[in-house]
Amino acid sequence: MKKRMTIATIVVLTLIMLAACSHKEKTVSGDMGRLSESTANGSAMVTDAYYIRVAYDSSATSPTHTVIRSVDELANHIRNAGTSSFGETEYANVITRYTDAYFADNILVIVVLAEPSGSNRHAVESIDSNGTIGIKQLIPEIGTSDMAMWHILIPLDKRFQSTQFQIEFK
Repeated sequence: MKKRMTIATIVVLTLIMLAACSHKEKTVSGDMGRLSESTANGSAMVTDAYYIRVAYDSSATSPTHTVIRSVDELANHIRNAGTSSFGETEYANVITRYTDAYFADNILVIVVLAEPSGSNRHAVESIDSNGTIGIKQLIPEIGTSDMAMWHILIPLDKRFQSTQFQIEFK
């Protein structure tokens, strides 16, 4: 009886720990990343961002960002970013959303981050009128030793006219 109780306790504790470490990632949906109404402090919440994990590149600078204003600029960015490995297929699936029609009214900000653990995730929380992109790092209690690069695609309405963007971790 004692042995069964110990095993049951271990199973329950393991399930609780696994549930606490879970994280759902946002994906692009519907309106392609419109900003919500401004908040009291003048920032806007990002309604959609797309997160793509690519192979780690030790020569890459992180964090960086690129503002994309056309299909050609997006193709050039992808070519120069070296999106090899498992990120390539995901990039191919997502870039079909960004057409000439999309860029007529929108821009795309791509943030590139390096992480010491592939378990680390991110959530774009806001962009203020000065172009500060607030990103929350989601770091689990137990990580992995595989390093990862993340490309975060943030679709924005062209009316968001910040000429400079900067990244702030929250």
